[in-house]
Amino acid sequence: MISSRWISRMSCSPLVYITFSLTMSDAWMCLSMGSSFILQSYLPYVWHISISNSLCFGLAYEAIRMGAMITSVLHLMLLAVSHYLSIMHPLRYRSLLTPEISLLCIVLSWLMPTACFLLFFSMVPGQAFLSSECSEITFFCMLTFRAIVATLICAPLALCILIYMRIFYVALRSQRRRRRNEGNTSRVRRSYNFKAVVTTGLVLGK
Repeated sequence: MISSRWISRMSCSPLVYITFSLTMSDAWMCLSMGSSFILQSYLPYVWHISISNSLCFGLAYEAIRMGAMITSVLHLMLLAVSHYLSIMHPLRYRSLLTPEISLLCIVLSWLMPTACFLLFFSMVPGQAFLSSECSEITFFCMLTFRAIVATLICAPLALCILIYMRIFYVALRSQRRRRRNEGNTSRVRRSYNFKAVVTTGLVLGK
């Protein structure tokens, strides 16, 4: 996100944009999860050092951490879609996935997950940000909330698997077709050579 303005000045393909942003999203996810462990678990319970006594701060940080996970997964899906378009539609790839479209998808992948979690935490009646000092967070244990989070993580990963299975199937079918054509060409070439030898022998025999 910080270097997106610098990258936009470079003449790069959408795949480069997505790959670079994927690297940044993975680094951001590791940073958010590592810092969450240090600030919310290690320092308070091991060293008895509390960075903030506000439960709302911890809840907001949890939204950022969960959003970072979804951001990384969405980047994997964008990368799979880019690979699919470049392999299945190589001549139309530049028109289907322009740098502007790829940058828009990248920005949405960065902003939407965290924003949606913050919005959701602000809409649960009597809980999260709507409770007294953000003390009510029982919705975290609800099956509905866990199912939603699991779907947000598993659905893009499942789509990635389907995309790469499709690419593998097309590549395998193309390879078999090429081998079949090469076999037919070899048979035709051998038949042509045999006929040429026979013709030469008949001519020389005369």
